[in-house]
Amino acid sequence: MNTLKHALERSTYRVWASILSCWVLSLLISLIVKRVDDDLHYEKALSKMNGLSWLASRYQTWSGRLFSDAMTALVIPLPQLIWCILNACFLVLLAYAMSKVAFGEATASNIVFSYAVFWLLAPRIIAESTLWLSGSAGYLWPTALAVSGCIPLTNAMRGKATKHSGIYIVCAFLASLGCEQIGPCILGFALITLVYMYTKRHKFVFSVTGILSASIIGLIIELTCPGTHVRAQHEIKHWYPGFDKMPITLKMVKGLMWEFDFFSRFLLMIIALIAFNLVVSIMCSRHGDLFASKDENEKTEKFYGIVCAAVLAMLCVVCFQTNLKLSFSLSQFVGIRTSIIQRLLPYLFWILFVVLVALLVRRYVQEKHIVLFLFLAAFCAAAIMWFSPTIYASSCRTLFVSGILLGMILCIIEQQFKNKIMYLTVVLLAIFNYMNMFAVILHSGFHLPMF
Repeated sequence: MNTLKHALERSTYRVWASILSCWVLSLLISLIVKRVDDDLHYEKALSKMNGLSWLASRYQTWSGRLFSDAMTALVIPLPQLIWCILNACFLVLLAYAMSKVAFGEATASNIVFSYAVFWLLAPRIIAESTLWLSGSAGYLWPTALAVSGCIPLTNAMRGKATKHSGIYIVCAFLASLGCEQIGPCILGFALITLVYMYTKRHKFVFSVTGILSASIIGLIIELTCPGTHVRAQHEIKHWYPGFDKMPITLKMVKGLMWEFDFFSRFLLMIIALIAFNLVVSIMCSRHGDLFASKDENEKTEKFYGIVCAAVLAMLCVVCFQTNLKLSFSLSQFVGIRTSIIQRLLPYLFWILFVVLVALLVRRYVQEKHIVLFLFLAAFCAAAIMWFSPTIYASSCRTLFVSGILLGMILCIIEQQFKNKIMYLTVVLLAIFNYMNMFAVILHSGFHLPMF
């Protein structure tokens, strides 16, 4: 009994030590940046009016991001140090929530891995969504609350009870009043969970119903905001003249091209690690009991072996081709030089890659329903930008939500297969990216050079 108690106390100590370590790292990099762009504009505006008046003005003339704008109005007038502390807290909250959603428990190693996954995002995504007040209030902070609000959903799917469900419902509601990409993700996940619980277990869970209702209310408030239409007209005129008259099919085609391009450029590391970790783990475990099945046959084994080999081969191609520019070499290889083939091949390549990875997920991943939803949500979160006139002006910060969703897939795969080499690889890559960003910010004179 004493040994068990000692082990539990040591485990709690390690969890808090990991949280403190992640918080210190987050605080250090937040401390070395200065206010830029919108931060300075908001600071000037708030010096002339009180926060409530500014928030009301934003709601009437700009957007329904009540949570993000309220946090901006609250923090901008305060010393920079307050934002640094809050930003570090929200970043640690995100890592903690990711570990609860993906791993099912927040142990020290799970929190460290989840925190490391965050630093696998492209430096520009991190800089634009995390390392300035306007970006963090618009993306990091509501995303951290959103992932926290989804903890009861994964708990329900895993048959676990959730205490203090009211806190998670509030988190989901506030998150829905942040970035426009977040509310639909929470709503979709809650709806799928509700249907799953009713069809599989014939019951409704209060926390799931509460999160669904909170996300719907948040979305209604945001979508019916008077400033949404005003902002849309302003941005069409300023960023994308004629966007409102563009056919919806053309918006979808342009949006799809944009999404393929940005995913391959800014989320490539996470996507590649998901595929590589999955394939390597499957190949190492194929002869164990993990994948044993009564209806297993030699043809099925060979088929999935070929799928694994194909994914690895496609990853090798990606290593030597960047920005989707693999069409020229492939079209030369097959002796076809038509422009339509050259334009279509990159997209066909990535579609095939996603399909093959999805086949492996469906076959071998235990929590396939959660993983496949995260895949779909990552795509749809970015697809919301297809219908925004700022699709190009907003840059890559609009991929932040998609990056976190893909990162949780990497966490789920790690939780199932427990590949120590991949764990170490992710942590080392994260350390390198963190140190690189730290050095770049210092070299640029404490400003964010990514803007």
